[in-house]
Amino acid sequence: MVTGRKVLLHESDSAAAFPLASSMRRSGWAVISATDAAQAQQLARQQKPDAVVLNAQLAGGGGLVALKRLRASLHSTLIPVICIVAPGSPEREAFVAAGAQEIIDPPGEPAEINAALARHLGRDETNHRVPPAVLGARSREEAIAASGMLETGDPIFDRLTQITARLLDVPVALVTVVVADKQIFSGQSGLTEPLASTRSTPLSHSFCQWVVGGNEEVIVGDANQHPVLRTNLAIRDLGVTAYAGVPFGHDQETLGSFCAIDSRPREWTGRELETLRNLSLVLRSYLALRTKAADSEARTTAVANGVAGATRTLLDNPRAGVAERTALAHLIEEQSHRLVQLVGA
Repeated sequence: MVTGRKVLLHESDSAAAFPLASSMRRSGWAVISATDAAQAQQLARQQKPDAVVLNAQLAGGGGLVALKRLRASLHSTLIPVICIVAPGSPEREAFVAAGAQEIIDPPGEPAEINAALARHLGRDETNHRVPPAVLGARSREEAIAASGMLETGDPIFDRLTQITARLLDVPVALVTVVVADKQIFSGQSGLTEPLASTRSTPLSHSFCQWVVGGNEEVIVGDANQHPVLRTNLAIRDLGVTAYAGVPFGHDQETLGSFCAIDSRPREWTGRELETLRNLSLVLRSYLALRTKAADSEARTTAVANGVAGATRTLLDNPRAGVAERTALAHLIEEQSHRLVQLVGA
């Protein structure tokens, strides 16, 4: 009998979920239930289950979506997932490719599920990447193309990273766009050659992929101690130890990470994280202004948020030097002028 273990049961059909949950509880599992992909991702992060049992036949065809979300988040990528998929279904290969540890036939008897989980609980996985199907999704590729961030450099992105590096006292700050096979630094401060010129790395050296994959902040004090990131080659080859990244995007797609990096372990303070979040609003405002087909209301809202973010950064960092305060004042002036133009248009 299993004791002291939690399983997340992802099943949209309550009639099917109830008997399976009851049987697993009798086997000693503490059962958490989810009915859709967003709820499953949220519960996986909050409850930290030891395993997930996922019925592929979720309402709306969301089984594969749910699995991809679990595998794309830094908080749930190591959790073993057992998927219940009909025999002969063409989806079986898709679930394996998306990261399912094992496929079993419906209805999924508790004894069979327990045996499957026993084969995977506690295994030490070492190759941790966001699934290519998530990063290479067509909707993301279209949003990245519409943003224009890969076409030409924009000095504002470097300016934002320079301000961030000084205010947070970090050696490196980046505006990173993540595509299917690499990350591209649209803005950078502190990179050394050859990265300062090439402005990209493969995903083997990317923490930012997890910000994009999970569409969530990634805050790490010491990557050497992190169960997923400790194998990332950015630690060995680039000296990345502490990392704080917040997502930015367009048209409901996450394009990349706005991040600060330190070569030493550190505990990020609440003020530092708020500064990063506020400056990310400035980044998003410039992104909205340059993004093709962005509607006027979205632009106005983004620029207003950018003005507020830059203003809060200025007010919340009273010890900032003259150069930093001057740079922030220029950002506020630029964004305010844009906002007046948009409102008056």
